[in-house]
Amino acid sequence: MDKNKLKIFLPLIASGLLTGALQVCFSVPLLAFISLIPLMSSVYKFKSSKDYYVKIISFLLPYYFVQTAFLLTVFELIDVPLILGMLISVLLVAAVTLWLTLLMFIPLCVYPFVRKGKNRDFLIFILLFVFGECIAEYVPFLSFPWSGLWLSVISEPLLTQPAALLGCRFVSFIILAENCLATAALYSKSRKTIIKNAAIFTLILLFNISYSITHISEIKKTCVNSETIKTMAAQDNVEGRDKENVNLTSAVDTYISIMENSWQADIKLAVLPETAVPTSYDEKSEDFQKLCNFAKEKNTTIFTGCFFSANQKKYNAMYSVTRDGFCKTPYLKQMLVPFGEKIPLASFWGRGTLTCGEKTDNHCLLTAEKIKTANVICIESIYPSLTRCQIKEGGEILCISTNDSWFGNSYARFAHFRHSIMRSVESGRYTIRAGNCGISAIISPWGEIIASEVRPIKTAITADVKLLKNKNLYTVMGDIIVLPGMIIFILFLFKWIGSKLMTLKFKLKKSC
Repeated sequence: MDKNKLKIFLPLIASGLLTGALQVCFSVPLLAFISLIPLMSSVYKFKSSKDYYVKIISFLLPYYFVQTAFLLTVFELIDVPLILGMLISVLLVAAVTLWLTLLMFIPLCVYPFVRKGKNRDFLIFILLFVFGECIAEYVPFLSFPWSGLWLSVISEPLLTQPAALLGCRFVSFIILAENCLATAALYSKSRKTIIKNAAIFTLILLFNISYSITHISEIKKTCVNSETIKTMAAQDNVEGRDKENVNLTSAVDTYISIMENSWQADIKLAVLPETAVPTSYDEKSEDFQKLCNFAKEKNTTIFTGCFFSANQKKYNAMYSVTRDGFCKTPYLKQMLVPFGEKIPLASFWGRGTLTCGEKTDNHCLLTAEKIKTANVICIESIYPSLTRCQIKEGGEILCISTNDSWFGNSYARFAHFRHSIMRSVESGRYTIRAGNCGISAIISPWGEIIASEVRPIKTAITADVKLLKNKNLYTVMGDIIVLPGMIIFILFLFKWIGSKLMTLKFKLKKSC
C-alpha cells in the first residue's frame, strides 16, 4: 500500500479502534465528540461509491473488533485441546466482528445514492447510522446490540440524560452531530462557516449539559416525595465452569450466609445473581424452603436466579421469594446468550439449545410485597426495549440479575456493566444489579453509582432507593429516533427495486 493510501486509511483504522475502546474500556467522554472525525471526513468527501464503501469498512472492522475482542478468552472455557480452543475463539471474534459490521454497513451503504451534495447530507448519514445501531437489537437470529456510540459517554451523567427523552440512540445522534460539526469546521475555508460550526458545536454541548442538570434536578425533586426502601445486592465468587459444580445445598447456604453477614434492619428487597441457585425450582425441596424461611425471618423479599422446568423445557428464571414462599409465576429470560445459551439457527441444523427463551406469559413484573419491579437477566440488560416495556407496565425499580464470571478478567465485565447504567437513565429508575463475581451495584435514575463492588468476592452491598412511578418520554414513545433513518432506507429500497423492475421490463419488451 502506497503512502497516500496509508494517510487515508490509517486515520480511519485508528478512529475505529479509539471509538470502540471508548465504549468498552476507556472513560474520556469528551473525546467521543471528536473521535469520529476521520470517518466523517470520508463521508464529507469521497470519489465514488466504491471509495466510500472501502473507507466505511476500514472504520467499522476495527471499531467492532476492539469491542468483541474479549471473546478471545472463550478458549479457556471450551473443553477441547488448547490450540483448537484458541482457533475457535479467533474464529468467533472474526465472525461476530463481521456480522456487526454487516448489520451497520447495510443501512450506511445507501448513503452515496441518497445524498444531495448539500450540508444536510451529514444529517442523512447520522440517521442511517443511528438506524444501524438499532438493527443489532432487532435482527431475529443473531441479535447482539453490544455496541453503541452512547457507551462512550456513559461515565459522565451530564452527557447521558437526553436518553430519558428519546433513548440511548439519541445520545449517539448527538455524538455523531458533534463530530459532523467538527469535521465541517476543519474542511471549511470560510472563517465565517468555521465560527458558525464551532458555535453550533458549543450550543449542542451546552444544551446537553444544561438539560442534564435540569433533568437530574427534577428527578431529585420527585424522589423527595417518593417512598424509600432499603435494598441489597449479594454476590458470590465462583468463576466460570466452577459454578456448574456447585450443588443446591451449598449454593443456598452460601447466599444465606452472605446476606446474613451484611444484613441491616429494614431491608425490603435482596437481589441475588443469575442462577444463584443452579438448579430447577422444586417446591418440595428443603433447600429452597431455607430461602423462604430466611425471607420470613427477615420480613423481606428475595429475588433469586434459578431454573424453571415445564413441559420438558428448561428456562433461565428469576423468582420472587417472600415470607409466603416462592412466587408461582417467575420471570423467564427472553434473550439468550448467542453460542452460550443458544445456537443461532439451532432448529435449522436440528440442534437443541441449553435453555429456552421463546415467548411465554412469564415475562411479567415481579413483586416485592406491594413493590412492582422491572426485571432483566444478564444479556437482557443490553436490550433497551425489554426494560422499557416493563417500566411502561408499572415497574418502580429495575433489578438486573447477571453472571459475568464467564468474561474472566477481560474488560467485558465493565463493558456489560455500562449498559446497566444507561438502562437506569433511560427508564428513570433506581437499579439494583447483582452479579456473580461482580460487578454488583446500586445505580441512581441519573446514572450515578450509589454503591458497588467490582471485586470477585463473597459480599453484599446495601443502599436506600426510591420507588418511582413517573414515566419519561422515552418510556412512552420508545425508539422513535430510529424511524427517520429506517424510512430513508426503506424508500431507497423501494426506489432501487422499482428501477430494477423497470430495467427488466424494458429488456423483456426489447427481446420480444
